[in-house]
Amino acid sequence: MCKNRRINAIEEESDSEDELYIGCIENQKKSENSWMVNLNLNGKNQKFKLDTGAQANVIPYKVLKLVKGDTKIIPSKTRLVTYSGEKMDVLGKCYINVSHRDKIERMEFAVVNFNAQCILGLSACEKLNLINRVMSVEKSAESILKENSDLFDGIGELEGYHHIELDKSINPVIHPPRRVPIALQDRLKSEIERMEKLGIVEKVEQPTEWKKVYLKIVFLKITDIETVAENYAANVFIQARWREKKLDGNTKDKVNFSEYWSPKLVVQNLENSVLNNVWKEVTVDKNNEAYIVEKRRIKGTFKERQELHDFPFDFNVSVTSEHPLDEVVLLEDENEISSLTVTCFTGDHEWELRDFVEAEIKEISKDISDFVSATFPLLKLKTLARRKFGYFILNILLVMTFISCLPLTIFAVSRDLIENRIFLGFLLILIGVTFRFITNKVLPKISYLTTLDKYILACMIFMFLCTIWHSILSRIDDLDMQYTADLWAFISLVILYALYHLIFISVVLIKYLIRRSSIMSKEQSYQEKAVRLMGDAWLISHKH
Repeated sequence: MCKNRRINAIEEESDSEDELYIGCIENQKKSENSWMVNLNLNGKNQKFKLDTGAQANVIPYKVLKLVKGDTKIIPSKTRLVTYSGEKMDVLGKCYINVSHRDKIERMEFAVVNFNAQCILGLSACEKLNLINRVMSVEKSAESILKENSDLFDGIGELEGYHHIELDKSINPVIHPPRRVPIALQDRLKSEIERMEKLGIVEKVEQPTEWKKVYLKIVFLKITDIETVAENYAANVFIQARWREKKLDGNTKDKVNFSEYWSPKLVVQNLENSVLNNVWKEVTVDKNNEAYIVEKRRIKGTFKERQELHDFPFDFNVSVTSEHPLDEVVLLEDENEISSLTVTCFTGDHEWELRDFVEAEIKEISKDISDFVSATFPLLKLKTLARRKFGYFILNILLVMTFISCLPLTIFAVSRDLIENRIFLGFLLILIGVTFRFITNKVLPKISYLTTLDKYILACMIFMFLCTIWHSILSRIDDLDMQYTADLWAFISLVILYALYHLIFISVVLIKYLIRRSSIMSKEQSYQEKAVRLMGDAWLISHKH
């Protein structure tokens, strides 16, 4: 029995159920900080914990035995309910004369059968004058304002200086201006002008500039792909470029980048990294416009939810900014091509890596507080790997096809041995269930059915129908009718089995061709962009 349990309520198994709340029941090795009081129980002094959040009194059976007088335990259906929902039966209830100073009250206690603290609830505390309710504050608001008039009247200035360190993990939020009623516009304008003269606010003529950050990625190496864990290991290079007017015409060799604006980029789906180097430099384009270029080399594990409907897998690096969407937008770099090194892919025995990188612009919302949320930019730079499905065809689909067609052979067993037919049917179903559990080990726990799942479940249903038919056949007494029904059932099940496989193969093939066409279209668009930016150099480097 646990000796330290937190009790939330007492349930009474009756037609009129009441809930009586108790803060906690703890063992007697309690810290001295708790509110404790000595009470007299029929002449015996006992220490109680005052719990104003409790609506019942609790006493352990071990303590009750030491109390003199009539302390008979009365049967009760009351149960203590812990914070986690665990229900504990009590031994019963009892009534004890409790005295404190000049107050004597006869009170009801719930008796528990484990070593715990004695608890005195809210009602008992009030009856024994152990607590008082404070309904008002002695000092009025007027007296406080009068004593500290210099702090509450007008605009003042505190002596000395104080540096406030902002939490860098908190993202700033930009809200649209609130529309001011016409009747208040003049008063508001006068107040703003007054605050400007006092140096409280400063007038800004130009709106906050909306920064554009151009990103490119190079997948240098992709190694382990974990289907069950839904992640992959990769070595990537990410480059971010943004305009910085303050550096136009800069002739300095060294630039203190901390003095300039930064997009505060974060790789959102990076789980862990063994290498994360970041460095910056300044470049000038053909129009003599300065750009800050941030480069980072990351080697680590990236999280990516696998779309297993048809077994593709998107390698996705999601980059976001700590600045809200109103301040910055993330775009794919149109001057440099994102790429991947297909020859360094180590999973080519199981996966087919496609030679293209595409960008997807999205938005994400984050809760700044319980009532405030902000929208941030997100750019997904991704490529695609297709699982080589030969393993699954040979080791799962083909094996399940063999297992699922075996129920048709049961029809060869004599109709006089129906029990043997049913036994063989059950045996095949159990084999199918076992095989299903084995296939689950190579897939993550997902909320939808993959093509493999649908096929295996359909085969299980077919085996179930075959077994059910043999049970129905046992209820037909006429031998001629039994023979005819069994023959037509066999023919129907064969047609059903063949028709399902024909439909299944057709649907899978059509989906494969559509998906393949979409991938080839993306590759074609990527190649056209690469040739436009890099010319013949890209064609030469990608000759197979």
